Amino acid sequence: MFCPISGINHPMYHRFFFLIIYILSPASEASGTHSVSETRNDPEIFRNWISIHQQTEQDSLSSEPLWNTLAEEFFQLYLQTNEVIYLNFAFSEAGRVKRAEIISRPELNLESVDPDYAALYILRTDESKRYDLRDFTADELYIFLIHRIPPEQEENARKLLDHWYKQFYSEWEQDKFRASFTGQALLYGFYRVGDMRKVVEIGTLLLDNHPFPPSLYTIDLFRNLANASNRIGYQRLTARVYSEILIPLSEEFYRKGNPSELADFLYLYGTSLYLLGELNRAIEAFEQVTEMMLNDHVFSFEENLYNNMAVSYLNMGFFDRYIRYQLRSLDLAFERNNIDMQILILSNLYNFHRNRNDFNEASGYLRMALETATQNELLSESANLLIISGIHQREDRGNPEEALEYFYRAVDAAAISENYRHRLNSILQLAETYYETGDPESGKSYFLKAIETTDFQQDPIYHLTAIAAYANTATRFGDFKDAEELLAILRSNDLSSLSQDIQVVAANAITRLYLHNGDQELAYRSSRDITDKVMTWLTESVEEQSGMIRLRKEFSQALYLYFTSAAATDRVHDALVTAGRLRNISRSGIYNNPLLKASLLTDEEISRDNQLSSEIQQLRNQLRNAAADQRPYLNNQILLALSERNELLNTRMPNRESLNYSDLLGSTRSLLRRDEMVVYFARFEQSLFQFLITRENVELITHDAGRIDLLLNRAIDRFGRGTTDLLLLSELYTLLFKEKIPPSVRGLYIVPDGELYRLPVEILPVNKVSSSHSFGSARYLIEEYRISYLNTLTDLKLKDNRTSYSYSFAGFGLSDFPGAGHSHLSVLPYTRDEINQSAKAFPKSDDWVTFFEEESTKRRLVDMVGKSRILHLATHSRVNESDPLFSVLYLHPSENDSEEKSDAGRRSREPLDPNLYAYELFDLNLNAELVFLSSCESGSGGYLKGSGILGLSRSLSYAGAKRLILNLWPVGDQASSFIAPLFYRNFSDGNSKSESLRQAKIHYLNNYNSDPYLWGPFVLYGPDTGNSKPVSPVRYFLVMITAGLIFLAFKKFIR
Repeated sequence: MFCPISGINHPMYHRFFFLIIYILSPASEASGTHSVSETRNDPEIFRNWISIHQQTEQDSLSSEPLWNTLAEEFFQLYLQTNEVIYLNFAFSEAGRVKRAEIISRPELNLESVDPDYAALYILRTDESKRYDLRDFTADELYIFLIHRIPPEQEENARKLLDHWYKQFYSEWEQDKFRASFTGQALLYGFYRVGDMRKVVEIGTLLLDNHPFPPSLYTIDLFRNLANASNRIGYQRLTARVYSEILIPLSEEFYRKGNPSELADFLYLYGTSLYLLGELNRAIEAFEQVTEMMLNDHVFSFEENLYNNMAVSYLNMGFFDRYIRYQLRSLDLAFERNNIDMQILILSNLYNFHRNRNDFNEASGYLRMALETATQNELLSESANLLIISGIHQREDRGNPEEALEYFYRAVDAAAISENYRHRLNSILQLAETYYETGDPESGKSYFLKAIETTDFQQDPIYHLTAIAAYANTATRFGDFKDAEELLAILRSNDLSSLSQDIQVVAANAITRLYLHNGDQELAYRSSRDITDKVMTWLTESVEEQSGMIRLRKEFSQALYLYFTSAAATDRVHDALVTAGRLRNISRSGIYNNPLLKASLLTDEEISRDNQLSSEIQQLRNQLRNAAADQRPYLNNQILLALSERNELLNTRMPNRESLNYSDLLGSTRSLLRRDEMVVYFARFEQSLFQFLITRENVELITHDAGRIDLLLNRAIDRFGRGTTDLLLLSELYTLLFKEKIPPSVRGLYIVPDGELYRLPVEILPVNKVSSSHSFGSARYLIEEYRISYLNTLTDLKLKDNRTSYSYSFAGFGLSDFPGAGHSHLSVLPYTRDEINQSAKAFPKSDDWVTFFEEESTKRRLVDMVGKSRILHLATHSRVNESDPLFSVLYLHPSENDSEEKSDAGRRSREPLDPNLYAYELFDLNLNAELVFLSSCESGSGGYLKGSGILGLSRSLSYAGAKRLILNLWPVGDQASSFIAPLFYRNFSDGNSKSESLRQAKIHYLNNYNSDPYLWGPFVLYGPDTGNSKPVSPVRYFLVMITAGLIFLAFKKFIR
């Protein structure tokens, strides 16, 4: 039994431990030969081993290494008992100097020890028999702990381990105490030979039931288990080992003045939590280490720690903290002259700012990274950073001339460092950039130089890569004369060995040539084939935070060519199917977010998903360099892994399910009423494709996206009270809607793309306007049509459940934000009036419920979801465009907001703050027909963008909400306090939701203020399926009774 160590609160230590040494009968007289006693009591030996470890580590205050102290204790026990096994333990624990010192002692007579035993276990002069097949005894306690296995002995070691493994489970059933020591030897042994699954299998048993004392030995044992489980993707088990064993144990050593072990485990524990998607807990672990650093403890891995914390904050959407911790990590990297880490962090910061189109900040960090590499004469890294700098200047800054200088420097750096790949890439970038500057002859010469270089190097993969790059650039700039010969080479080769982007580049060049030659049919087939591959690749690369697809340039060009050739060959139906598939990839990709997986999947499912993701990536890496005869097998393995992963995710996330858009299109169009039309936009390269979809027909129109963007951005820039420019809006109407809507259509569904998400089309004037600000004389699109928005055509299939709700309306209102702890948010004085007036639209007082100020809490809101047909939330909400799952609804704090719950391996988590985040909606059964978000605002303080709307509406849809009303820009709560009650009165009168919002807007613009800036931002997302009020059980019963009485009376009258 064990005595618990003070301060360690864990069941493994809650036992009484006898701190006595079992003195065994001497195996032989002192003058005789010592050998293993046939009557030896191994369990007592194990208990003595435990006693000495525990007592020694508790009492150890000397500067002597602990292992030498343990060696001395075991040697003294050997002298007391004459049991040679304790001499084995002493020599196994002792360091080299200590072993020599013990050998020199006069009281040790090695001649009295069996020579074979001494050679194998004490002097270790006979290595040949170490792994001979034998049963496990106490003599083998250290066999895999302190000895590395020589390569020539590994086969014998495996056979010995397998022999013990076959006996282990029956032994475990009979005597868990003794079997634990067999288990520890197996754990160490299997770890030595790299069988991590066996390590995890044995270690999981020991984790729940083992006798080992709080000691460095126990730490080392379970550290191996944590490492093994991490390597095979069992992150939940890894986190458990840290939280239940390693961190509690290391806290004792921390109190003794050794902080590094605890800091190391907290850091690794936080990393495991991060990989599980439990970001809040990960950051708690990281910040414990930060606090230790502030207490003047210095650790070698501080730069890595801050970098991991930064990445966690990035995934949580806290971009200011991401920057803060990256900069801390950068300061430490400079302080410690860690050049590699400096370059890594500076590159991270460049990518972060570039992805957010902050090119000035991005340029600064890229310049610093390049200077660091150059000053430290890291020529290969310099070449790579010079290439990145050139691409940045050409693609982001619009400076192809300056880009040329970077590429020339990259060629020189790559040549000096003899980095062939960097040199080739530099030459290819020079060639493309010369085309961009209008010098195709120089571009051609550099492409030919790249092709000659690969030919000289006998590099067939990069030879085809250079040819594909040349053909792609030449066809982009209309140079088809030389492209013909190049494309003939590409068509005659198997391009599947090339990287994804180069396969697409080659296919794009071939498609352009077909289009140039007027062969529309071959162009369509070529683009269709590569588009199918692009769809597959995009499925695996969609952003986990936003669910948005950030198309690489060549992918976007491929899709542009596909839609262009589809339109040219009148394959409008196929083009629309592809547009739908692309939307569905974006929709399903958001469910890959690790935070959502942590709340939706079990621990085992998360581990399996991680393993499959890793396996898929490894197979794809193998496929790139595989021989032709291996490629079919690897492709099949990838398909099997993808199938299993999709099946796993679809089981837990049914809304993630991929849909067959070809079959779906017909059934979706049948859901449209004869007076409805879908206007579906898809933007690729410089073309905006507009689908006009009715029950009877699908039409495709192509627009110049540059012209649309120019008008749209100018119009949005002028949005404001009294400053909205109707002339620009009128021009947009002419381009996008005029004479495109059949006279029979009265309702429009808009599926936006890109910047069109920012435009409420309701505000477009349909008549000729006299001036930019003649708001009162204009007639708007909302006055002609019912309008609602969709993210994808499949939204039309959302159906209202015939649910019996407790309430028709539940309103939550918060106006005093400083009083609720949100000092950075302004007061909303009209909130209470907005909700009260909206509730009055529902005549029965027991049909609605309202919560204001301190009652407007997350707990109340979570309790109310599923009970109310409509949820109206009149409070500040901020939509996070970059990470929409961290869009936040501000609520009043309540007690116990930080509670965590666990249920059968599934976790539900409430953040430390009182606010409701979009990702938390995935855990709720919202089941509401409508969620009305009043006073919605962009996280950047401006207008909402497509990524934010997509993320927020997807979260609400997944949670069960069928429709969402939100405002695209903040206009203050006074306009909401007028429009919201008008909407509910119209809805209560039996109008559909889109018609109710339409009438509310028309009433407001006719009677209060016609400025579209005030009434325009309120938009409805979701299908407009009428106003079908649910039938309560009581009403259903009364209707049936009445019908029965009428039937009986009618029957009696007939008689």
